[in-house]
Amino acid sequence: MNIELQIKTDNDGGPCWDNSCNARHKVTSEEGGYVIVGQKIQDPAVRARLGIADSEEAVWVPDPIIER
Repeated sequence: MNIELQIKTDNDGGPCWDNSCNARHKVTSEEGGYVIVGQKIQDPAVRARLGIADSEEAVWVPDPIIER
């Protein structure tokens, strides 16, 4: 999988100065799509409502990651 960084921001939508930031990457290889890096959702009730499969993970990201 080849990826290209599109945006990286902190939880407030500001610039990110370390490696613990949210990010959106465009997949540039044939499978296409995006890779999102964010805060892992750990609340069991939320995870249950999302119906997350064993092979999946859910992350939270601030609005600018999606809306830019």
